[in-house]
Amino acid sequence: MTGYAVPVVGVWAEDHPMVFVEINVVHIVTGHQIQPEAVARAIQLSEERYCGAGAMLGRVAHVTHTFRILDATETQAITIADTRAITAAVP
Repeated sequence: MTGYAVPVVGVWAEDHPMVFVEINVVHIVTGHQIQPEAVARAIQLSEERYCGAGAMLGRVAHVTHTFRILDATETQAITIADTRAITAAVP
């Protein structure tokens, strides 16, 4: 693995208090020959065992995790553009 970014996209409640009702954690992993199964397992362990913040937020919002794997031969500019496009959806 040569890079890892975690943009988070959320949906706010329409009424006050304006809390998050949906949260999507996007894991962007960059490297050579990254195995999707290994990334999925690491995310699963984080969700179920190691991330206290995610467990707490999961009690009040629907939390999902998605991931993208980028080959390390792709340019850094592509990774930055993808991350900005994802985070631009947050109000």
